[in-house]
Amino acid sequence: MKLKKIADLDISVTGALSSAMCRLTNDAKGLITDPDIDIVVELIGGYKPAKEFILEAIKNKKHVVTANKALLARSRRGDLCRRTKGRSDRGL
Repeated sequence: MKLKKIADLDISVTGALSSAMCRLTNDAKGLITDPDIDIVVELIGGYKPAKEFILEAIKNKKHVVTANKALLARSRRGDLCRRTKGRSDRGL
């Protein structure tokens, strides 16, 4: 597994990470729709925009990893469950 991109609103804060390690971007939607990305790890926390990013990643057939308890608690019976229904890799 290789880390390809990191999206952050302010990449100057994330800039301490070596650019040789991965590409830094402030374009989260571009990362989510990148066909070379298979897994999206959401580390934002909270509800918005994390939910939109996760749903967009699912729509783009990405595996999504999150430990966002606030989002999972609010979405337990909502969009995330419906959008992942029938997928063998669902682990909510």
